[in-house]
Amino acid sequence: MRRSRAAAPGLRAAALVCWLGGAALAQEAPYRTPRAGEGFETEVLGERVVVPRRDRANTLALTLGAAVFDPPLVDGAVTPIFNVYWLRYWQSRRIYALFSGVFNRVEYGEHLWSSPRYPHGPLLEGVVAFENFTIPAPLVEARPSGRRAHGSEVWWGRTSLDLGLGVRRGVFPFGFDNDGRIQLLARVEWDYFRRHDDTAAGAIIPDTTAAVGGRLLVRLDGLERNLLELPHQGVALGGAVDLLHRLDWREPGIRGPDGARATRVGGPEVLRVSGYAFAAFGVPGLSERHRLVAQVHAGWTPPGWVDRFSAFRLGAGPYQSEAFDLRRIAYPGAAFEQLAAQSYAIGGLTYRYELTFFTYLHARVLAAWGRIGEWDPAGWRLRFEPRTALAYTGGVTTGFLWESQILVEYTYDTGLARDGREGHSVLLLWSKAF
Repeated sequence: MRRSRAAAPGLRAAALVCWLGGAALAQEAPYRTPRAGEGFETEVLGERVVVPRRDRANTLALTLGAAVFDPPLVDGAVTPIFNVYWLRYWQSRRIYALFSGVFNRVEYGEHLWSSPRYPHGPLLEGVVAFENFTIPAPLVEARPSGRRAHGSEVWWGRTSLDLGLGVRRGVFPFGFDNDGRIQLLARVEWDYFRRHDDTAAGAIIPDTTAAVGGRLLVRLDGLERNLLELPHQGVALGGAVDLLHRLDWREPGIRGPDGARATRVGGPEVLRVSGYAFAAFGVPGLSERHRLVAQVHAGWTPPGWVDRFSAFRLGAGPYQSEAFDLRRIAYPGAAFEQLAAQSYAIGGLTYRYELTFFTYLHARVLAAWGRIGEWDPAGWRLRFEPRTALAYTGGVTTGFLWESQILVEYTYDTGLARDGREGHSVLLLWSKAF
């Protein structure tokens, strides 16, 4: 595999960090960054500005945007981004929903028991979660170069239902999203498959099937977030274990010239183990305007247990900051859900500078390793091969018109999605809470 040199981009990233931190050369007065949901008053250009308190436990928001890639990936240079986010906590129940059309998830929790003596103590709840992944186009894999692998097309979609019990307990600093959770859920998935006009001749398509099993989810969120909901102080971590059995499973593959099966891929059992951790903290000797955020995401599956339909999926998306979103796997140099991974580890460090209470500049370095799926047309399957890459990111998040906010972010990466071939991407997002 061809490797590119990242020294020049690395120097540019270091220069950007030094530029953003230039204010640190001067002695700064004590300063406190406004926290999410807080009300406060300040002055901007001599004008008095009042920011009212906001109920973060009752939020409806819309996000629109796009990721642009050069050179193009898979089917094109642009990946549109759209989602509607709804979060509501009542005294005895809660609901979280994310709708994007392609991916939708709803989680509902109903209070079953709690101790009246401890307001932040353990709470037992019943949990129901619905999820579907239905892309309006056939699933297509990428060649090692990152471009479309013709013949890999197949219609595929997934719907799942989780049902079980969870224990939740508040943790410092006791925001509505600051808690520790353990959930044990029974899971049922329904996967459907259909041949596409461009599916390779002789390809063996799995039968539409159900999968049954269980999930163990663990989460601890002790993060304080700033006015734009970005991690400011504290730690968060979590993990998930999925164990499933696919009923009446027919393995994908391809038939040889004699009509016999030429390959065998995966099996009916699926085991996935994943985890993440975040830590947000200050820069010694500097004010709260300067923040560092360290993060790591990792996942593992036993060799030979997963195929293109059960592997982890990595791809484009905004920086993880919201409590329900921290476990999402994002790599800025890949298109949406482009990369299937048998195992992966992604670590990063972000430096953020608060230019004003509503404008934040950031520079980020991500290092990624994974056993990434490479399309094998002779076997109509993915071969999971090791890849490594670095991504250097710089951008700005700022308040905008109509009490909304925008994110503009540029990334140079050394080719996790292109097998060592460097590339560039730009992420544009506009978000509005109602």
